[in-house]
Amino acid sequence: MVRYSSLDYSITGQIDRLNLVLRRAENGVIVLLECNSLPLREEVINRLKEELDENFKFLSINIDEKNKNLPGIVQDYSGSGRIDKKTVVFVHNIDDAMPEVIGYLNWGREVFLDLKVKIIILCPTFVADEIIKNAPDFYRFSHRITIKEKTQTRGEVIPSFISDVKYKDLNELNERINIQEHLLKKATEDYKIADLSFNLGRLYFKKNEYKNSLKFFNDCLKIYEKIGGKKQIAATYNEMGIIHYSQGNYSEALKWYKKSMEISEKIGNITILTTTYNNIGEVRRVQGNYSEALEWYNKSMEIKEKIGDTAGLVATYNNIGLIHNSQGNYPEALEWYNKGMEIMEKIGDTAGLAATYNNIGSIHDAQGNYTGALKWYNKSIEISDKLGMLHYSAMGYSNMGIACLENKDINSALNYFTKSRDLFRKLGLDKDADKAEKTISDLTTGNKT
Repeated sequence: MVRYSSLDYSITGQIDRLNLVLRRAENGVIVLLECNSLPLREEVINRLKEELDENFKFLSINIDEKNKNLPGIVQDYSGSGRIDKKTVVFVHNIDDAMPEVIGYLNWGREVFLDLKVKIIILCPTFVADEIIKNAPDFYRFSHRITIKEKTQTRGEVIPSFISDVKYKDLNELNERINIQEHLLKKATEDYKIADLSFNLGRLYFKKNEYKNSLKFFNDCLKIYEKIGGKKQIAATYNEMGIIHYSQGNYSEALKWYKKSMEISEKIGNITILTTTYNNIGEVRRVQGNYSEALEWYNKSMEIKEKIGDTAGLVATYNNIGLIHNSQGNYPEALEWYNKGMEIMEKIGDTAGLAATYNNIGSIHDAQGNYTGALKWYNKSIEISDKLGMLHYSAMGYSNMGIACLENKDINSALNYFTKSRDLFRKLGLDKDADKAEKTISDLTTGNKT
């Protein structure tokens, strides 16, 4: 088998290398082609077919839920004469066969070696990572090649979480906090102390004060556990998951979401359950597991549609749009964003609109329409600033910096990245602040990132 190494992620560079390795692979080759964009995968296949000699032939294998044994499928095709030394095999939908396919790959690696097959497994990042981690024997005889679109480095998208905390501006939010804290000081009964602490946890989260938010959630959780409030415990677990997600602690967030889901399923609390489904889907999305993310979003959406939870639906619409956006399916992503935006405007969900405006901007950005992108990013920031949602504002400024950078407007880019860095630092999100700082440093020394 041939192993091939490359650090050039551009499509042209990687296709040239794939072309070369396939020509040299007389004894076969296994390639894990890591690519999160479905349209880009199709482009890779089409260009390879155009550039390889007529001596090569091509076969596509689509794995499905019924048969996840990839080595067995390849062996059957070979036995029927459809695969030989000149066949390039493209494997699709491997993420639909997770995690069972991992075992088949590990134990059936000799099939690929014996048949000397040229196989390209098209997979998202999370599948490539899982193969390296859990099928090391298979990976030892393969090579991972990564192809990224230039647009994958552009504007960040903002997910939606289901929340009934609505307020018109930061002044109203602060006033509500003051009232709740005043009531908390006077409260003597456990359930009142717990409910007020829960409310304050959610309000402080809206101000991006995660430390205060977690404190109040921990306070109310102790009381809910003492008095046996299972519904309230499930709701608190979900809120704590959202805080950890917002800080980038995805494994910790998933732990709290699952605890919430287990209780909600036992007591039949549909409202919290649909919210948790949505949030688990969001963790899977940021991990690159789009197939599983969609499953969770659809579970959430089906229930919300049955119970008429319009406000909850818009969050899931937005998040489904994020998946299509990540995969480069911009028209479909825009369709989902617009579907949610129409409802948000009717019900006055301004926080949701801030997220959706940003995400529509990211589509214009990816398509090279920087003027349109800046317009939508700015609309998002105006709302975020008004509501005190500094995390959204920080992401918006970062996205505006990226759009200006792509449009060769370096001075404006520096201005927006500086605003983004300062806000991230204020929020204690040092990793994001450091990333912005590095971009600023590269730009000021003349090295465009």
